[in-house]
Amino acid sequence: MIDNFRDGDWRNERGAYLVHMVDDNQVDLATQLAISKGYVGRDLEEQIRYLASHTVRLFSHNEALPDPDNRLTLSKTNKDILGIPHPDVYYKLPEYTVKSCDHTRKVFKELIGLMHGTDEQWTPGYFPQDHPSGSTIMGTDPKDSVVDGHCRTHDHENLFIASSSVFSTVGTGNITLTVAALALRVADTLKKELLHA
Repeated sequence: MIDNFRDGDWRNERGAYLVHMVDDNQVDLATQLAISKGYVGRDLEEQIRYLASHTVRLFSHNEALPDPDNRLTLSKTNKDILGIPHPDVYYKLPEYTVKSCDHTRKVFKELIGLMHGTDEQWTPGYFPQDHPSGSTIMGTDPKDSVVDGHCRTHDHENLFIASSSVFSTVGTGNITLTVAALALRVADTLKKELLHA
């Protein structure tokens, strides 16, 4: 993991990011690559073995700023068989994040060069974090948030949301520990309220 791109004078222009170099089991990717190159039989097996032991996958987690235009609402037209509205998702990747991703690609190219990498495979586009967040944002004002600082919903006193959905955005790292801390905060709040009920 390379984490030198989390802070600097450039933060007013582009988002922070974290680079991961994954050299774990690459057999699936190696197999796909070898088949796509037309290898068969013993040559296919040899190529899979070679590629699986010589492949490194690079990916990044890039910071995105919260944008009030990005939102999740209930559809007015699409409903399931029970009449429950489907979600409508409105999301536009902020330019701040796009610039971060562009910089990340330059760093990837440098890393590939330093490792004397060949046969680069680039996945086009942008991909979401592995840990979805947002949609029930935490805040103090019910006009622009769903839960308060203790994950209690503004409109239902006995409803708590202990989830990454309360984050307005995520940074560059794994959010699991923060979600666990929020869940513990909710548990403490419930325990205190039950003891004083």
